[in-house]
Amino acid sequence: MSTPPSSSARASADVQTATAWLETQWRLPTRLSTIPQAMAAMGRHETDDFRWDVSVTLARDWRKRLLNARTDSWSANPERLAEFTRQLRTWGFAMLVLTASERLIGAALVQTPSASQSDISDRLGVPLTDVERAFSALERVGLVSGERLAFRHGRVLSGLGLASHVVTVVATGETFNTTCAIDYVLLAKNIYPHHNLRLVDYCTQSLAPIDVIFGSRQVLECEGPEPLLYRGGKCGTNLLFRSQADFLTWLSGTRPKGPAGLLGDWLANWPAAPRLTAIDQQR
Repeated sequence: MSTPPSSSARASADVQTATAWLETQWRLPTRLSTIPQAMAAMGRHETDDFRWDVSVTLARDWRKRLLNARTDSWSANPERLAEFTRQLRTWGFAMLVLTASERLIGAALVQTPSASQSDISDRLGVPLTDVERAFSALERVGLVSGERLAFRHGRVLSGLGLASHVVTVVATGETFNTTCAIDYVLLAKNIYPHHNLRLVDYCTQSLAPIDVIFGSRQVLECEGPEPLLYRGGKCGTNLLFRSQADFLTWLSGTRPKGPAGLLGDWLANWPAAPRLTAIDQQR
């Protein structure tokens, strides 16, 4: 009779399963699937402590693994691969470890560093116990120390920072993060032109939730106003807003360099940027 594997052996095998799943996902150029998403794919809860075991394995060489996966997809496009390599140098490991909720809670603290956990709970409508658990995860990745931003928290915010772009292919249920907000349009137009996609995100300005289903040419369903997409250029500068009002508030404190438009307008006009005469007049 065979001897059942030890708990440590099972844990090691599970880590290998999770890392193999991630590397398979990363071979697809629009996907930046995360460790919590690997947990869900394995039938575990996304906040399972096991994710930290996976993170220990990946932390040593995650950039190399991610780059090798992309190389398989982009070997025929050296310019695109070179640009990805440059972007990858600015990304922090936290983006692969945190859940969408933890990223949102972290973003709320970054916006208002003096906010207490109770303040963040009230602002986001998230149970205080969830905020407390999120702070534990945020401390592990170096964003917070206790209940305040850590001294060197800026390293966590580099590159993609706390962006949380979650896309689901409605027909199949495949769920993954994307590297950039403009990927929503690329996915709909080039990769899934005959599928509906669900986008779950949060507003750059207000942190209000965004939940929308879109196809190759139009927004099909949306909770609240149709989101607005701003194309700023490199990673971390292509931003999503819940409404034009939120965009105009953000606009008053910055100098944008790119076009912005309703998500449906991007879908209808791609690859050209939508014309935004009404918004331009309010700048």
